[in-house]
Amino acid sequence: MTQPKHRGQRLNAFLLTLYLIFTTSYVSAYGGSRNLCIDDLYFIGLLDQLQPEHPKIEGALVPMLLTQPRNQSCVSNDAAMVPV
Repeated sequence: MTQPKHRGQRLNAFLLTLYLIFTTSYVSAYGGSRNLCIDDLYFIGLLDQLQPEHPKIEGALVPMLLTQPRNQSCVSNDAAMVPV
């Protein structure tokens, strides 16, 4: 377990990593590989349960929950991102 004095820095890096994976996984999910958006939502939801009402966790979770239902509409038939 991370020492308390390093948790904030580690949390920032973890949330950034989850968000980057979430935003780049739209194209990979369309191509038939594992849908990392679902995995990211699971991990950040778990983190939110462990540390409820943590503003950084909730700040990362909310945009993911709002954009996830539009997952397939953000990618064209040739697996290119569609601007919204």
